[in-house]
Amino acid sequence: MRVAPVTCLIIFSLTLLACGGGGGGGGGGGRSTGTGMRVVHASVDLPPVVVSVNGSEIARASYLSSTFFSGVSAGPATVTIEFQNQPGAVFSSLSVRFEEGQEHTLLLSGEARTSNFRAILLSEEVVQPEPGNGRVQLINGFTSGGSLRLDFVGGIGEGVGPGNRSQAVELAAGVQQVSVVDGSNSIITSAIDLPDQGEVTVVVSGSRAEGVVLSELVNDFD
Repeated sequence: MRVAPVTCLIIFSLTLLACGGGGGGGGGGGRSTGTGMRVVHASVDLPPVVVSVNGSEIARASYLSSTFFSGVSAGPATVTIEFQNQPGAVFSSLSVRFEEGQEHTLLLSGEARTSNFRAILLSEEVVQPEPGNGRVQLINGFTSGGSLRLDFVGGIGEGVGPGNRSQAVELAAGVQQVSVVDGSNSIITSAIDLPDQGEVTVVVSGSRAEGVVLSELVNDFD
């Protein structure tokens, strides 16, 4: 007798209120314009971590959590990742460049115990959606395998490989039905509430080998 693999779906909804470096917020749905970085922890076996920039702690994150944006200085920098229970023991570090006025996401994905672990800085311009619209994008935090895509009513998203992010798509604000597609199979179908002039990131993690899918919705209202 064959037993089909079990797929677990866990959806967490977080609200990220502001990009700590920014001005330009306030009324009218305005987004901050400062240079900032947040951490998205999607590494399936990585313990809770402390993230520092040039030796100064800016965030603590655990699996399937995202941090608030923290203000950072534009220019070259060194980002270090330590285990929370082993202060001073650097697990990984990377040299990055923070671009002036952009939002940056430090994505931790893959498996810490193997060469599949990835720590990558994803940067994007701060874009203000048109009134009545919002933006949605996909982060693929799977440990390995092919690309995922985010489909929505009336459109098919681009393929996103492990440890990467799609371009944001602007849709009408309100409830939108989206699907995360792996090859030809829909692995997640969800109705998301897309804020007016806001942004939602769908983060997918887990293990294809174990048949486990974990998902987090991150609402960025800065």
